[in-house]
This record gives sequence, structure tokens and C-alpha cells, in this order.
Amino acid sequence: MNHKDSDKVYRALITATSFGTQASIYTPKVKELLAHSDSIQVKSRALEFLASVENLNPTKTFAELCLIAQHDLEKVELLNIPALLKEQKGIVFEQPAAARIAKRKKGSPDARVNTWLYNRWQYITQPR
Repeated sequence: MNHKDSDKVYRALITATSFGTQASIYTPKVKELLAHSDSIQVKSRALEFLASVENLNPTKTFAELCLIAQHDLEKVELLNIPALLKEQKGIVFEQPAAARIAKRKKGSPDARVNTWLYNRWQYITQPR
């Protein structure tokens, strides 16, 4: 997690999260990464770790990350985290108004991605 390559830090966070509470020794470093990393991918995986391992409420920070995601694939990847947290911990997220996704007409270039984003938001914002 101390590597300068954000892709390696990203992968280290995924690995640490998979160890659950056994990885809690890394909590101070993960909190530092969440607060200071320049990478949205690193921040999102740090948030996932803290929500999974330390029971941190991720909803406010997740909403902030959604607003800085610039590319559709960033948004797709980002939305996988609350889906997992909803399934594992029952956390329901709130969609920021600025992150609303309008359904697109079939055949438009972004229809598939926007439909996926729309449906994922529907899933993570609904109670079980």
C-alpha cells in the first residue's frame, strides 16, 4: 500500500479487503489513502475496505466520489462497490442529484452503459 503506482495500491486494497478483519492492522494506512490519494480507484477501494472491515458508514464519502468520477467506466467500476456492500451489509445508498442518469433510447451510442448505470443506481438505492 506504500507503492507509488496507484494500480498496485488499488490491487493491494482489494486483497486486504478480502481478508476482512484479519487485515484491520492496515486501517490507519487505508484511512490515509482515502483522505489523500489522487486516484479515485484507490479512494473507492479504501472506502470499501473501511466499510467492510471497520464498519465505516460509506454513504457520504461514496456520494462525493460519484461526483468526481469523470468517465463512464469509472462510474461503472465505482458502482460495483455499493452493490457489494448492499449485498453483504444491507447498506442502502442515496444517489446525488448531480449523478442522475437518464435512460437512453435504444440504439444510441451510450445506451448500454447508461442503462447499466441507471439500473445499478436503482438497485443500490432501494431497500432490500
